Amino acid sequence: LGNRELFTPDGQPLYDVDWQDLLTRTAISQSHNLSFTGGSDKSNYGLYLGYYDDQGIIVNSFQKRYSARAVIDHNVRDWLKVGGTLGFSNNTERRQDDGVGGNIPPRMMIEMVPFIPYQYPDGTYGRREDYNGLETGDNPRAQADEITRLYRRNVFTGNTYAKITLMEGLDFTSTIGVNLKDENQPYFVSTLSNFDGGLGRAFARIDAMSSFFWQWSNHINYNKTFGDHSISATLG
Repeated sequence: LGNRELFTPDGQPLYDVDWQDLLTRTAISQSHNLSFTGGSDKSNYGLYLGYYDDQGIIVNSFQKRYSARAVIDHNVRDWLKVGGTLGFSNNTERRQDDGVGGNIPPRMMIEMVPFIPYQYPDGTYGRREDYNGLETGDNPRAQADEITRLYRRNVFTGNTYAKITLMEGLDFTSTIGVNLKDENQPYFVSTLSNFDGGLGRAFARIDAMSSFFWQWSNHINYNKTFGDHSISATLG
């Protein structure tokens, strides 16, 4: 009949755990945006701010993002227009579903048997191997509580342009833009979880990466209308 910590002497289970109910929740998402715009006869500008907070349906999972973007366009002369855009975003995620098909909470909460408790009276987590004959597997709620897997990303973008009117219908535009991305992924497994990816207890690491991309483009555009006909061409 198995371990006496799990069953009564007559074979009745001491625990009846709904693992899906224990691991999931009614998640709340919110998104807020704020914008400031203005201008004059020669200029237009805008500032756009954003905040996004998304709780995952699995406990201790979330995504948060802060963003800002500024734009400006200015007519310096009748034949010259300049402008630019700056943007920044900060994104943080805590995931519970990495490693599809592996020993992760979405899978474990389906496979975990109900007669194994979330925690015993002494505070230790229940595990499938507590009952002889069951396949080894971690406690999904222990994984959600004791494993911290974060994904942090900062992205900066910027571009500026100059548009020169060479003659009526003929414009030259030069644009340069950059994209800078910085990412890091802190990961920690406490002493109370031992099966996540086979890494063992009290394991920590940080993966980091960065990238930089830039692009410079130049175009000549010609647009001309002749009565009911028009010509349009781009070279660049």
